[in-house]
Amino acid sequence: MNAHLIALLTLFACRQPPETLPDAPTPVPVDQDQDGATLGEDCDDADPTRFPGAEEICDGVDNDCDGLLDEDRTIWFVDDDADGFGSHTLAQESCAQPAGFVAISGDCDDSDPDVAPGADERCDGIDNDCDGQIDARRVPTDFATLQQAVNVVDDHATICLEPGEITGAVDVSGRTLTVVSSHGAQATTWRLTDGKTAALSATGPGLVTVRGITISGLDTEPLADLTQAGTFARAREDAHVVLEDVIFEDLRLAVTDEGRVIGGVLSVADARLELLHSDVRDLTFSWLNTPGPGQPRILGGFLYASFDADVTLEDVDIDGLNLTTDLGTRRCDTTGLFAASVGARFEAIDVQVSGTSIVQDCVDISRVQGAVLDLSASTDVLLDGLDIVDVDVDVGGDSAYLRGLVRLDSARGDIYAASVVDSWLQADGEVIGGFYLIRPQSLPVEHLTATGNVLVAEGISAGASGAALTVEGGGAEVRWLDVRGNVTFGDARSLAPVNLAGFGTSVDVTNAIIVGNVTGHAGTDVVEGGALRVAEVNRSRLAHLDVVGNTAAGRVVHGAGIWIDDDSFELEISHSSFVDNLVAGSLQADGAVVARLGSPDEITWIHNNVWGNLATLQGTDFVGLSDPTTTGGNLAADPAYTDVGTSSPLSWSLVLAKGSPLIDAGDPDNSDVDGSIADLGAYGGPDGGW
Repeated sequence: MNAHLIALLTLFACRQPPETLPDAPTPVPVDQDQDGATLGEDCDDADPTRFPGAEEICDGVDNDCDGLLDEDRTIWFVDDDADGFGSHTLAQESCAQPAGFVAISGDCDDSDPDVAPGADERCDGIDNDCDGQIDARRVPTDFATLQQAVNVVDDHATICLEPGEITGAVDVSGRTLTVVSSHGAQATTWRLTDGKTAALSATGPGLVTVRGITISGLDTEPLADLTQAGTFARAREDAHVVLEDVIFEDLRLAVTDEGRVIGGVLSVADARLELLHSDVRDLTFSWLNTPGPGQPRILGGFLYASFDADVTLEDVDIDGLNLTTDLGTRRCDTTGLFAASVGARFEAIDVQVSGTSIVQDCVDISRVQGAVLDLSASTDVLLDGLDIVDVDVDVGGDSAYLRGLVRLDSARGDIYAASVVDSWLQADGEVIGGFYLIRPQSLPVEHLTATGNVLVAEGISAGASGAALTVEGGGAEVRWLDVRGNVTFGDARSLAPVNLAGFGTSVDVTNAIIVGNVTGHAGTDVVEGGALRVAEVNRSRLAHLDVVGNTAAGRVVHGAGIWIDDDSFELEISHSSFVDNLVAGSLQADGAVVARLGSPDEITWIHNNVWGNLATLQGTDFVGLSDPTTTGGNLAADPAYTDVGTSSPLSWSLVLAKGSPLIDAGDPDNSDVDGSIADLGAYGGPDGGW
């Protein structure tokens, strides 16, 4: 063997194996901006606000490292007509909303703010709601009858009524639809031909709106032994009917003396009805006399609501409603042209009733209750702008009585503004005028006005009372009351225009003007109160009143200012002025200011003014109460009113002139609206701003 080869093999055989080498060092992750994302993940390791999962901000930077810039930018559409919907013809993408742009497109006419997705279809030859259809549901062009259209169209559709007349009954139960005249109420008439079947029936959940039509032409046949209810609309069982911009015109309802009218035009039970921006004119009820002992009855001549119904009248003008009942029947009853009961809710907002006449004459009992509005059985009420003007009611019969133009029985809610003006109320028995509140449930009554009304009760036992307001039982808070120039003539009894009476009555009257009223005439047997009457009242506070120029006249007359009976107690009269009132009796004249029966110590009389009052037959200012004018901060001074010199009390101004002794003459703890000590009279105290 080669010696060199042997030596090489010997060398390799003798070498020791090498030791194990150490592992290579692990690289340290790099996160220079300390945002939790390392180099390779972080798209900008120098900016801690940029990393995967960061919130994308509209700043021109890829904040969340997804390779996209400002992916949350919004597409904005130009909105030239500012209706909230833009046109797709001009759009731009940006983070912030540019001026004049919106995020919702779909406006098919960006020059008209009344045209937009979801707008009301007006049936005017324009695609108002941008659904691609122009008045495509027309009657009679597309559908021969309204009922055919109702049967075919989808919910939320609008049905267009073309100029002309429609007739027949329509059932819209369970539907949500809008029915609109294409050319307005003057062009389209819904002609009623059948008083037995409602022209519009709605039962069950749904919403039906009827807009811009005239409802006219009912001249029914006599309906013996039948009930006439809702000749135009009947809503039942959670239905919702809206009548808007509607004219009820030239409607005639005729029934026999066996018939009944229960909501003659509109009838609502356990449902909702809204009558908005509408007119009611020339509505006539006639009773046709037939032999027999019939007892005709009207319960809501125009509208009746019951069983949890919800009714709203807003911006409604009612003129020329006439009801005539001249029958040989034993008894006839009328309860409200508008009536509600059994837990209903009734709202009248900006409603005027004028030029209305009710003439009723029946042999035995003839009764009219709440001639214009009658709400009973715990009805919720809101009257905010109810004006009753030039309404004549004449009730005749052996036993006839009229109880209020507005009668609320056990009502709760609010009266914010209401008036009765220039109305004539007459009966061959008892007359209660104006607003008649029976057992109100702590009812606020504000801004109530009664001017120029006449009450006449004829007969040996006839009585007239409450030309403005009667509260009988319950509780009420009356504020800002204006009662002027009313006349109350009752042959047997004439009672004050403001009559607070009935066991359990608790009434506060503050800031009231009661001026120029006449109660009683020379032949009236008994007169009680020329301005206010308080009878059987548990507690009453009368404050900041101006009782001026009232006259109580008759045979036996008590109290030209206030008459108080011996069953009333806890009566406080303060901060009021009694001026130029006259009590004139041919047999007895008591109390030019106050006539009080019973114990005088139950009256608190403080900070009042008495001036220029007169009693005939050598009567005095106070009867049943010691003259308090020298005690308790009371005055006997000329109040210096701004203007009481004109002949009509309707134009008198009871604002105190500069320098009047009644200014700052009240209780130092009672302040006016300007923070000064309270003035006496209607414009004093914390509510003197009216």
